[in-house]
Amino acid sequence: SVLAKRDITFQLILVCSNYAEYILKRNEFIKFISGKEEIYVIDERHETVRWPVKVESLNIQQKGGAPICDIAGTFVCAQGLSESVGSTLDGFKFSNRKWSLGQNIPSSETAEYVFDTSKFKVYNASDIAINPERYPFIIRYKGASEGLRINNKTTGQVWSYKGITTRTDELEINQVYSLLNGAGIYGDTEKSTIGLAPGWNEIEIMGSTGPLEIS
Repeated sequence: SVLAKRDITFQLILVCSNYAEYILKRNEFIKFISGKEEIYVIDERHETVRWPVKVESLNIQQKGGAPICDIAGTFVCAQGLSESVGSTLDGFKFSNRKWSLGQNIPSSETAEYVFDTSKFKVYNASDIAINPERYPFIIRYKGASEGLRINNKTTGQVWSYKGITTRTDELEINQVYSLLNGAGIYGDTEKSTIGLAPGWNEIEIMGSTGPLEIS
């Protein structure tokens, strides 16, 4: 199935001390929400998730000649889904105010996201699969390796690097981009992507030749 876009309506009032300030603040607001890039909005009733949106409609009504206006409009979330405010490295703790009920926080097992072994499980709390071509997803590997392979046995996806890394190198897979110490290495990979299925994912690291850290 395909998720439908989601419309989010908003209303606010802009109050300024004088007309010059009003023009400046009004124009700044319009410029901010009307850019080409998505912005994030948060509903204060569920402050642990954010919505990537663009403005679809905007109506500004000044109150007579006063430096005050009512602003109303509609944001559209093209992907139809919100994102967590927290990242996996923040830890699933309600006390940090980045997670809340209804976000698939595991209760029976502790989800970890930093590993020093070649076999481990990674938990994806999302309701959907993480496709690195569409959603933010970063893997970092530190350590020596030759012909490194990262295998998600749950999804069947394998990412591999034909080169060699030393114990001080840092290899990063940032969505579809592969970097070694900040320099692109896409041409030395198998040009594949790796993501996560919802829930637990079994991961295996092959080609490591010494102590490692992966997150």
